Amino acid sequence: MGDERAQTYLRLLAEQQARSSPRISGSDVARGVEQVRWAGEILVSAGVLAESDVHQVATELETTLLIRSDLERSRLARRVGWALHALTGQPAAERWWWGDAAPTGSTPVGRTIRVAHQRAPIELHLMSLVRSPGGLVLAAAIRAHWPPDGSCADLEITGAGPHLLPYDQLRAADDRGTGYRVTMSGEGGELTWQGAIGLHSTVGQHSTVGQHSTVGQHGTLPARARWLDLIADGTRLVRIEPDPADLTPVAADSAPAVAPGERLLTLMAERILASAWEEDGPEVDPRLGEAITVLTAAGALPAGSPVPGWLAVLCQRLGVARPGMDEGGAVTDARAAGLQAVADLPDRWAAVLPGEPGPGPGPGSEWFAAVGAAAADLDGARFTLAGLATAGGRSFLHVVATGMAPQPIHGPDTGLSWWVRDDAGDWHLGAVSDPHALQPSLAMGFEAAPFRVRLTPPLRTRPDRIEVEVTGRTARARVVAPVGTDREMPDT
Repeated sequence: MGDERAQTYLRLLAEQQARSSPRISGSDVARGVEQVRWAGEILVSAGVLAESDVHQVATELETTLLIRSDLERSRLARRVGWALHALTGQPAAERWWWGDAAPTGSTPVGRTIRVAHQRAPIELHLMSLVRSPGGLVLAAAIRAHWPPDGSCADLEITGAGPHLLPYDQLRAADDRGTGYRVTMSGEGGELTWQGAIGLHSTVGQHSTVGQHSTVGQHGTLPARARWLDLIADGTRLVRIEPDPADLTPVAADSAPAVAPGERLLTLMAERILASAWEEDGPEVDPRLGEAITVLTAAGALPAGSPVPGWLAVLCQRLGVARPGMDEGGAVTDARAAGLQAVADLPDRWAAVLPGEPGPGPGPGSEWFAAVGAAAADLDGARFTLAGLATAGGRSFLHVVATGMAPQPIHGPDTGLSWWVRDDAGDWHLGAVSDPHALQPSLAMGFEAAPFRVRLTPPLRTRPDRIEVEVTGRTARARVVAPVGTDREMPDT
């Protein structure tokens, strides 16, 4: 159940839409329902409403408006029937779950495998192996080295990725006689692919979903397994020797109490900061001012909160329209008006503002490194650090999540705030590079969820260790992890 004041606010908003006109058009129905759904998404993202609450209020409103609309009788009957049927169901997101969070183990691998591609040199970087009841995940990256003469222009268009690996069969096996099928999932660019290799035990019952194989329970590494081989076309690429000791996670500390609306606006500010490093410049949600109004009216944002003022200053520093201000500069949001005098930003926000020149790594500076066994337990989930990579001027922290609660399908919130501090003391803002990776998915074929956190600004040099701070809805966890070094394997 959601917060009572937030529920009341959404229902009053729906009643206002229902009283707007005695007879409305079909397009008016869509607009009225969309406004309520959008306000509901904001409150769900803030954690003060459940998606089921929004689903019910919006569907009831849709039914009411349809009955009063000018739609033809046959179309009206179908639309009302669909709406009434929707009331009997629940949003799919609330039926999804990713299983158990623990136990989890992590083994740094740190191997670079040079692949003898017939047209261009390819490197397969293996960082860390994460094992859990959710499955086995090997953090990985693929680096393509295109010849300067343009002879691989056709391949360059497709970018780097698993399709470049010249293997007819890629599999794994352990010393207990268990075989593993391999799937690969990730995101690629012209030069580098960042992703993960999923290992699926061939023992047990299998079913096929799309092109991915799923396994009875999960397909984890047997407890007594001494090693795991990754094999390509009958040739062993690498042998991984897991540490039998369980990984000791870092429990979340008691984070200072933060109002749900402040937490959501902070996450939105972090998105603006991350976007400021993109080629197209900072991106601000055009309805940010409306979001502040919704959060305030629903009681999720306390009076006197400095966060809207910080947002206004942030937008001013970045040279974009401020939340709650129209094109002429007139203040339209009372909260932004009252807090324009905020003098400065939080230290971390100010530290990651784009500077001149950009503080990123120099040309040709890249690395793909294992991260020492480290994990954080937060909000019932476990986040295991699996690798650190810098290539193409971008830095990524590889993470594997297990036991993570469902995330809202819509809205501006991935539910997590990531900050990384290198051994020089510099902070880097983390943003999940593919938010869809945080949705329950069969992309890897099991419940362990690998994803990448892009660091802004990118790391200048490879650190010896990093401090990672991740904040959820109710708590914060900090973990310090050593950063390993690559050990190259012979060419294959």
